[in-house]
Amino acid sequence: MESGGEALLTSVESHPLLEVPQNTAVVQFQERIDDGGVEVLHFLWLVAAGEGYELLQAAAHKGLKGLKVAPFYGCQILRPSKLLGFEDPDRPESLERIIEACGGEAIDYPAKIKCCGFPIIQAREEVALAELIQPIEQAMEAGADAMVTPCPLCHLSLDAWQSKLREQTGRDFAMPVLHLSQLIGVAAGLESSELKFKRHVVSLDPVVEKLTV
Repeated sequence: MESGGEALLTSVESHPLLEVPQNTAVVQFQERIDDGGVEVLHFLWLVAAGEGYELLQAAAHKGLKGLKVAPFYGCQILRPSKLLGFEDPDRPESLERIIEACGGEAIDYPAKIKCCGFPIIQAREEVALAELIQPIEQAMEAGADAMVTPCPLCHLSLDAWQSKLREQTGRDFAMPVLHLSQLIGVAAGLESSELKFKRHVVSLDPVVEKLTV
């Protein structure tokens, strides 16, 4: 970013192909982004490298105590890679770096870069759930204690829709799912109440118990 510019931090995937509502203030702000006056940074990008990564290492003083965490990138934060240019969409490693910096063990599995099914859940629920079950099932088979995602919509899908998977398959996956900001908060020593764990559909008690042993 050039000197004197501004940065916009977001936890929602954003890139130039996204359309914005035709609201005057929004359009004007979008023009400033297009002109290079504002650099859009996803929270993941901020803490995965450079000064943000160094600050993360310093803040994660409590650590995850070896908690086995399966990263889930989803599809949009990595693509279109030619426009975003942050990392290889087929072999990302930013979440793994963050997990390890926080004292956890990153669990690898193929479906971590797949779609969570959110875009089509209303129109084609069965297809969406077929997408959703892959990362959850693979993470469990790989021995993960929890999953983490930087995408709010992926977090909603992975957490809230496990109940839909239970109805469809008869299996209770009970896989705890953390948003990236919560994972960092845990490593930094924030309390469960501060991180709003009670708002989750799938209980995070197993994660809390492992971290308090």
